[in-house]
Amino acid sequence: MTNDTIQLAVDGSWGIHVPKRFFERYPQFLEHLNEEDHAVINNPEHEYYWEVWDQFVSNFTVMKDGDRWSIHQDGDVFFVSEHHQFND
Repeated sequence: MTNDTIQLAVDGSWGIHVPKRFFERYPQFLEHLNEEDHAVINNPEHEYYWEVWDQFVSNFTVMKDGDRWSIHQDGDVFFVSEHHQFND
């Protein structure tokens, strides 16, 4: 059974490179970052790397097919529809 309210974006096995990998796979979302943050997110060793990622994840929303989608990270990174219900 497939779930159309949650989709894997980046596998957590990328470790520290998950944020960088996210933008490599989905470059269209770089527009959500300013130019300075582009440089930061490409360097996992940068002191503000995780801060830029956390701010992006916290503020990210996109409309697709009439639904609002956000990002959820729990090791893996997922696109999550506003209609998704997590199991407790």
